[in-house]
Formats: sequence, structure tokens, C-alpha cells
Amino acid sequence: MALSGDQVQNKLCKNQPHHQRGGKMIYKDFDDFLMNVFTEETNLLDDDIPDGFEDWIVEQDVESIMRLAELYGKQRFIEGKKSIIK
Repeated sequence: MALSGDQVQNKLCKNQPHHQRGGKMIYKDFDDFLMNVFTEETNLLDDDIPDGFEDWIVEQDVESIMRLAELYGKQRFIEGKKSIIK
């Protein structure tokens, strides 16, 4: 099911990067970010996650993916600014 604007916004507020490097949490790439969004809303077993993710991603409309991409870009931008400050 495609995510509405409100659903994407709620995920944006909850979504926190889950990889740590030097005490700083980051996603390794956009795919990793999308996988995190997907796994937050599913109860699939680890073996079923790749197929479930594939099904989920093709159900998303362009606007949902664009909103998620915008959030990912904002997070990466903030991470970049923080690394410059240090």
C-alpha cells in the first residue's frame, strides 16, 4: 500500500538512522533507509523480508518515494553539516 503524506511525515519523525560510526548514526544508502522504513511497519520473519520489501516498494507511488527521498536527503545534509562543524 502506498504511503500517504501524513504516513510519510509520521515516519520522518520516528525514523532514526540505525548504523553507528564513531558515535554518529547514519544510513549507508537510500536502499538501507527504505528497508528501515519497511521493517518498521512489518512483522515478517527475517527470511521473508527481502520478498516483502520487494512487494512493498512496487506498491509505493512516486509521491511517496519522493517524500521519503526528500527526508533521506535532509538527513544526509544534516549529517554533512555536523561533520563539517567537527
